[in-house]
Amino acid sequence: MTQRTLCMIVGSAYSGSTLLTALLDRNRDVSTIGEAASLYDPQSVKRGTHCWRCGCAVENCNRWQQWDREQPFYSFALATNPGRVIVDSSKDPAKMIEQWHGGGAYPKTIKAIHLSKTPAEQVASYYRHQRWKTPIGQSEPALRVTYADLTQRTDETLQRIAGFLGIDSEWGDTDSHTLGGNPAVASIESTN
Repeated sequence: MTQRTLCMIVGSAYSGSTLLTALLDRNRDVSTIGEAASLYDPQSVKRGTHCWRCGCAVENCNRWQQWDREQPFYSFALATNPGRVIVDSSKDPAKMIEQWHGGGAYPKTIKAIHLSKTPAEQVASYYRHQRWKTPIGQSEPALRVTYADLTQRTDETLQRIAGFLGIDSEWGDTDSHTLGGNPAVASIESTN
């Protein structure tokens, strides 16, 4: 049997993942399963998710009705999709990898395509889709900060962020009760 590859499209909402999925779906070596997290992750279940092939709601799609929720999702996806490459555009690699862990079977190759827009393009997409109202006079609603900037030029980057937010650049202890995040980072004292 030909070795299977999982291709994960990762990024944020309105990043162009649906367009990329539709384009990849035109290749005979590819089987796209779309935003599969809307099926396998209860937190990602979306209203109105529908199947592109049959045009009906997922709960009425003959293919997706066959999935026994006790069966690992990707085992089902591999068994029912013929492509050498299976494309999941759920955008969250952690949730996708959890599905492989659950199935106990990993593809030999896992590849990721990170799809992104500039901050201005991202805000414009959210505005179009969510009908945001931007305050009058706001000229630059986004500041681009890279992880490298944050970790390698921390003080300079925090100064930029403070200027962007219009706050003093004095750092110290706070009384915030922050939820979630990376436990390794969250355990570091803010004064360090």
